[in-house]
Amino acid sequence: MESDDTHLLLRMHDGDGAAADLIWRRHAPSLRAYARSIVREESAAEDVVQRVFCRVLELPKARLRAIDVARPWLAAAVRNEAIRHLRGEGRERRRRNNAAAAGALKRSAGPGIAPAGAHESVEAALDSLPRRSREAIVLRHIAGLNFDQMAAALGLPRSTVASRYSAALALLKAAMTPRPLHAPRNVSEEVRHAC
Repeated sequence: MESDDTHLLLRMHDGDGAAADLIWRRHAPSLRAYARSIVREESAAEDVVQRVFCRVLELPKARLRAIDVARPWLAAAVRNEAIRHLRGEGRERRRRNNAAAAGALKRSAGPGIAPAGAHESVEAALDSLPRRSREAIVLRHIAGLNFDQMAAALGLPRSTVASRYSAALALLKAAMTPRPLHAPRNVSEEVRHAC
């Protein structure tokens, strides 16, 4: 299927609407979930994925032919586009804050949207993780990438990706573990109470 995906990208580049539709149906849902884990908003994630597919049309065909496995290549493109989106959003936020400070504009922002379809406690726990940890979890479990593909998508060594994923799972588990109501402040205090 992977070489088929590269072939579909090439056909899409040539204007084949059926190929574009098929590659979109195959990859857009997981790519949107990945983008959402970075930009944290459904509509922005949709925009990011659409921009990636539009950029495919602008690439030289030789660049598309060089793609060995389309899924991690698309994930890397989504990551880059999502980071560009966040940078642009940050610039816009600073501009608005400056304008608001001058009394010219009131800034309004809504909460991010957690990944669709996930259980509420998992959504909250995943949303509480740092961006890199969210990326690792989403790439592995929602986008379905293996560690080699994740490494290609993130531009990192496989060992770094595996470590980041392991740490992300530990953070997710900790975020989902209920805390006791009256926990001692630290371990030494707990030991004093036990003696």
